[in-house]
Amino acid sequence: MDFSLKKFSKEIFRAIQSFSLRERIIFVCALIALIVSCSFLFILFSNSGTTKLPLSGGKIHDGVIGAPRFINPLLAQTESELDLTTLVYSGLMRKVDEGVYIPDLAESYSISSDGKEYTFVLRKDLIFHDNVRLTADDVIYTVTQAQDPTLKSPRSVNWQGVRVEKIDTHTVVFKLSQPFAGFLDAVTLGIMPEHIWNYTDSASMVYDTHNVRPVGSGPYSVRSIIEHNDGTPKEYKLKRFKKFALGVPYIRIINITFFNSFKEQYDAFRAHEISSMTFLSHEHVLEKKMPRYKNTVPLNRNFGLFFNTTASKNPLLTQKGVQVLEILLNKEQLINDVLGGYGTVLQGALPPSLKSYSYTPYTDEQAVELIQKLGWTYNPSRDTLATSSDTTASPLKITLSTGNAKHLIATAEHIRDQLSRAGIIVDVVPYDSETLANSVLAKRNFEVLLFGQGFQHDTSLFAFWHSSQRLYPGLNITQYVNKVTDNLLDKARVINDFTSRLSRYQSLDATLVTDRPALFLYAPMVITISSRFENRVIPKSYSKPSDRWNLVYQWYVRTHRVWNAFLK
Repeated sequence: MDFSLKKFSKEIFRAIQSFSLRERIIFVCALIALIVSCSFLFILFSNSGTTKLPLSGGKIHDGVIGAPRFINPLLAQTESELDLTTLVYSGLMRKVDEGVYIPDLAESYSISSDGKEYTFVLRKDLIFHDNVRLTADDVIYTVTQAQDPTLKSPRSVNWQGVRVEKIDTHTVVFKLSQPFAGFLDAVTLGIMPEHIWNYTDSASMVYDTHNVRPVGSGPYSVRSIIEHNDGTPKEYKLKRFKKFALGVPYIRIINITFFNSFKEQYDAFRAHEISSMTFLSHEHVLEKKMPRYKNTVPLNRNFGLFFNTTASKNPLLTQKGVQVLEILLNKEQLINDVLGGYGTVLQGALPPSLKSYSYTPYTDEQAVELIQKLGWTYNPSRDTLATSSDTTASPLKITLSTGNAKHLIATAEHIRDQLSRAGIIVDVVPYDSETLANSVLAKRNFEVLLFGQGFQHDTSLFAFWHSSQRLYPGLNITQYVNKVTDNLLDKARVINDFTSRLSRYQSLDATLVTDRPALFLYAPMVITISSRFENRVIPKSYSKPSDRWNLVYQWYVRTHRVWNAFLK
């Protein structure tokens, strides 16, 4: 057989030698076409007969603005602090999406029929990154510290009126003074190791070195820290925690480098010093084309115009007046010009996680017709708007207060320019953050306020619209009062079923759209750009940018194909 194959090969070689130049070219081309076709068919067959699966390994190098001081679940507030806290620590529950929570350190949980008692059973064999066991004592320590007024934790509001009791090493019970639908979100709080922190009292916790050298039980542990000459952190190198409660993460290493500005961060990305970065569309707009690999996720932060109807008799602040402003403002153009097109139009009080809105801006002809139906007069060719047919009256005017952040001023100026085409005079008055908080918000000293409502949980609607919150430090800044909406919010706040709460929120939204205490504009996007493929499992919306890390243990950057026959 070997002799026959050798003889056949010689015959083929002689045949090729006998070819003319033209025949040889044709033969080579045909041979190349055959090889390409066979390769294509093999790949096609391989793809149809196999499944791409995540492969363990690889790394991500992320860039963040600002170095952290408190990688501590009780104290973290800045972007870098919240990012690292989410990566290093785990809570009893983990947020997957809006209204969806899964057990993390908890193996199971139950809620009493009256909604006032939550019982959590911890998984067995839980350990911290330093190999010390995690028990109910660590849960109780963390909650007690959160409640300590000396510490002044930003998380303390979630734990007011809550008592925690240890049943045994693996069981804790929380007893609430009244039912609270947002409690499962509260117990996503990262659990701190008592054996490390119990040597520090609450007053001294802010000075403890474990704030920058954290030990948690989350999906990633601190491998090393690179510092600047002054001792501030330049980069954290994290490694996956193989005993993480929800399984070993796919990605082996995550490095996070800190920058002083967006420009530094973006320059490092373009120079391939980092592989990914995240930013808010209302704070930064890329001048160049977006990279190929990007994720855009709505942020549950509603920006709008909030009206102080108790302090002004301005006709533009009446229900009809606000409806006229809604008709005149082109929100789509606002998002394109201020946010680079990366935003979600809002037509009501509910954030993107609770409602999807459709929007089409009005043409001049449609605006004229709609405004006339309201009894007002609008002539776009003459830039005039009046509350009646008398167009000789004094021009309408509003004073628009806002913060001095770049995106707020840009939004206010864009609104001013749009409304000027209807002859409305808009005085934009920006304030620094301290003056805005103490003189404007605290005293409700504004006519119209451009402001953003940040949603930690859907129950945040209570703080924004319930009449009990109309006085400072409540966040019902329009001082809106309506018994119907109060009743809806009271009931939604104590219902654990998300679908039932959502039904009441939709009724609330319909009432607010009718009463018009505010004109909602947009919710910005959280944009993550990457220089290479990264399969990021992410929620449909974020309450804060650090939510992008919630499912990091499911991310992967490497894949391999497995024949379908082996998957059965």
